[in-house]
Amino acid sequence: MQSAGEYLEAYAEGSASPLSQAAKIAAGPVKHAAEDVTNLITAFNALKDEFESGLDFDPTGDLNHEQRKTIEGMMEECKNNMAAGEKAMAASNKLYGEIAPDAESADAEKGYAPVLRQIDDSMVSKMSVCGGELTGVPKVGLSYGQCAQACDSEAPKSSADYCTAFQYITLNEADTPLCFLFKEISELTTYDCDHNIFAQTSSFLVKKHDKKVHKKSSAGALCAVRFADTNGVTPAMKDGITHIERCFAAEAAD
Repeated sequence: MQSAGEYLEAYAEGSASPLSQAAKIAAGPVKHAAEDVTNLITAFNALKDEFESGLDFDPTGDLNHEQRKTIEGMMEECKNNMAAGEKAMAASNKLYGEIAPDAESADAEKGYAPVLRQIDDSMVSKMSVCGGELTGVPKVGLSYGQCAQACDSEAPKSSADYCTAFQYITLNEADTPLCFLFKEISELTTYDCDHNIFAQTSSFLVKKHDKKVHKKSSAGALCAVRFADTNGVTPAMKDGITHIERCFAAEAAD
């Protein structure tokens, strides 16, 4: 998550700047949880080495009072480390499950449409980045369908954290796509380049031919909205719509 957020930040796309920051912030607790587990493993191994080769007496033989206290202290420390390790592993797994959920519904993506389909159908194939109020935590390494499922699974419709839209971004540098969930979208940036990365992933995505020349970019960006909430309704972008004459994460051709 941290490296994916840094890759996204390196594109210097103003539209994606809040998203890259959200990704890096989300990576913090996961990184710290992993460090906690690593530190406990290191402490446990050090104690094991001390027990096996660091004692100047045979722990299986007859022990005097001080030697018994040493062994009992090591046993207590080992017990405490194991208990702390179980808690750290549980916390790490919980956090990882939030940023990289593995559940996927084959039908989830059918419930969403590119936001541009609802605004200007002639631009349905173009890259897009939404801005607004996020919900949940950013996700990493998901497919487009898994990102849609994450939006469905975030919270019930009655909740203030209900997900109404999501942003899916693929990166040039690694196979680590990012997924961001929104309570509400309030602004939109469009790019004059097809999001062909997603052309086969949704019945809503229409393949179009773009004859304009751009410097190549394998990065892609697609903002999708919940179809049931926007059917027949044009999403209101109270903070405006910006159109950029190039691909997302690529400079326009000379």
